[in-house]
Amino acid sequence: MVFFFAFFYVSLSPAVHIGAIWPPLGIEVLDTWGIPLLNTIILLVSGLYATLAHHIFKLFGLSEKNPVSIVLHPEIFQKKLEKNAHLYALSFSSLLIAIFLGCLFTAFQLYEYLVAPFSMADGIYGSIFYMATGFHGLHVLIGTIFLTVVFFRHKYDHFFGRHYFAVEAAVWYWHFVDVVWLFLFVSIYWWGS
Repeated sequence: MVFFFAFFYVSLSPAVHIGAIWPPLGIEVLDTWGIPLLNTIILLVSGLYATLAHHIFKLFGLSEKNPVSIVLHPEIFQKKLEKNAHLYALSFSSLLIAIFLGCLFTAFQLYEYLVAPFSMADGIYGSIFYMATGFHGLHVLIGTIFLTVVFFRHKYDHFFGRHYFAVEAAVWYWHFVDVVWLFLFVSIYWWGS
């Protein structure tokens, strides 16, 4: 939140020593419709795949309406699992795609840092840009690790027929990362350029 405040504070009222314009004099900004737009699409699609996996877990997991039926009647759960084997496989691939897209986002973000025509040392613009996007990138990395842990726990059947709070937490965290990126994209990449 503080990075957004700092960005809007200096961009809405640029100081004289940076040329009284935003972006500051001498700063060549990145193309909004290149890598940043691609990264936006990547994160939104990964959120869709994470949500798909979450809904499949909800289908097989314990619900608040019927919390013990699967535990008391494992044969019913087994039949449900055999009948919907394609959904079980789809949950694996959905999580794997979401993880891959998270890694792809990180790779494109690192590439963007390498080719950016400015650095963190280039005044207030560079400082805010790298701090805001870097802090977000750290959260993407944490979210990717979180989804990877969920994937491996799923591989060992830790969720089906049981409570799946870890899946919900990972997916909600991933959506948080998506929403913050949308604010970064709109404010820093699009409006700020």
